[in-house]
Amino acid sequence: MANLTLRGKTIFAFGGIFVALVLVGGLNKLSWISVEIAWIMALIGTLLAAGIYYFSVVRPMAALIAGIQGFSAGQRFNLESIAQRNDDLGQTAVKLTSVIDDYEEKIFWYAGILDAIPFPLSVTDMDMNWTFINKPVEQFLKVKRADVIGHQCENWNADICRTENCGIARIRKNFSQTFFNQQNSDFQVDVSYLQNLKGERVGHIEVVQDISKHIAVSKYQTMVVDQISQYLQLISQGILDFQLSGLPEAGQYTREVRETFVRVLDDLEKARHLLN
Repeated sequence: MANLTLRGKTIFAFGGIFVALVLVGGLNKLSWISVEIAWIMALIGTLLAAGIYYFSVVRPMAALIAGIQGFSAGQRFNLESIAQRNDDLGQTAVKLTSVIDDYEEKIFWYAGILDAIPFPLSVTDMDMNWTFINKPVEQFLKVKRADVIGHQCENWNADICRTENCGIARIRKNFSQTFFNQQNSDFQVDVSYLQNLKGERVGHIEVVQDISKHIAVSKYQTMVVDQISQYLQLISQGILDFQLSGLPEAGQYTREVRETFVRVLDDLEKARHLLN
């Protein structure tokens, strides 16, 4: 029985029921067997055939379908018991298990690639629910990926969340970039839509970069350039007896740029003495 195909088992089951009903008619003609006994024997044969069909076809088929539905919902399921069968269902379970294993291996591989990217990546569906975050996001927010999937991305709690400067709010207005400050650092967010095979928009991906150094250097350069520009204006007006002030103190990101401007200021002082 185990080696029969699904078609064979179906034919066997319904054939058994047919034979049982035929026997009813035949047994009715035997004087020593009553009609009641004949029907009981037919009922037993029918139940036996139906039971064999249920346990060998219907039940494993239901388990297979339930497993596929669970997998589509993101649940792992075990087809080992079905895969050990020698019939069509067993072969189907073996092939399906192989497909699922390959699928999960690729998911793990792609997740590993995204985790290796040093920039925080936030992926959401069209309702702004998280569908993926990479390890840099886990480390930045001190959360686990599994705990935030399905939750609103506003739980990032940046100063732009729930505002018109939110990355997703911006891209919906055809702007693909925004900025925010968090944990005493400045960040740039580049946003894109995600599309399915049909070209339909199914989500968003936000790539976050720490631009604290760039912002600090830019602010420092602007401040020092304004200071030196005032000295140059005085020199252009023939005023040479002014006092040079020291440059602003450097921060974490501005030590190198300060050293550059120190040399510029020294050269300016030498030029002033030559003109004086």
